[in-house]
Amino acid sequence: MIKYIINAISQGLAFSRTEAKGTFILIIIVILSITSFKFISTRIKNETMNEYDPSELATWVEEVKASYSSRPPKTVDKYEAADNWLSKEKEIPQPISKISSETRIRKEEVFEKPRLIDLNSANAVELQKIRGIGKAYSERIIKYRNMLGGFASVDQLHEVYGLNAELISKIEERFPILSSPKKLEINSDSVKVLARHPYISYDLAWVIINYRRQNGDIENFENLKNIRALSDSVRSKLRPYLD
Repeated sequence: MIKYIINAISQGLAFSRTEAKGTFILIIIVILSITSFKFISTRIKNETMNEYDPSELATWVEEVKASYSSRPPKTVDKYEAADNWLSKEKEIPQPISKISSETRIRKEEVFEKPRLIDLNSANAVELQKIRGIGKAYSERIIKYRNMLGGFASVDQLHEVYGLNAELISKIEERFPILSSPKKLEINSDSVKVLARHPYISYDLAWVIINYRRQNGDIENFENLKNIRALSDSVRSKLRPYLD
């Protein structure tokens, strides 16, 4: 029987007799391995099922039920319940009306309006705190303020190159004019000093000097009307720096 199977393998697969014997042995080994695996698996399964006893599970469940049913129901003392309620009541946040005045003052300090600073004494860093006012604008404002001798009106900010109405409005809110500008010594200032003022050109400064030489000191603002080279608009701008 075995020789017949070996001959069949040799002829069917064109193997030599030695190759046919090896193939036959390999087939036998595979069959034995499969059979052994099935046998062992079946035996383990049977042993596990035999070890499991359904009656033990039922007994454990009954014991658990009995332990819970034997416990007395929990009672809540009315005084204990009241104490618990009061302790929770203490944790409830107080209404807004009961907030201490000290806490309210601290909140008001946080939202307090920024401190007002005199435009005629503000420095570049303070001016730059306004949104839209950078280093260039702050330096222009201070430079023009120094040339004027101080601002007499917020409207003079329109004379600073680049400042628009929106920025000027923001400056006015934070930097009002709280001090008077420096006065011109029109009867003693030299041509260079007078011409340094933005409202007085170099030619106008000479006119003022010559008027002083011919007519003496300018005693009041009305005397400026006698200087024909001084227009009404310039004279009006100069008034805060002369009175």
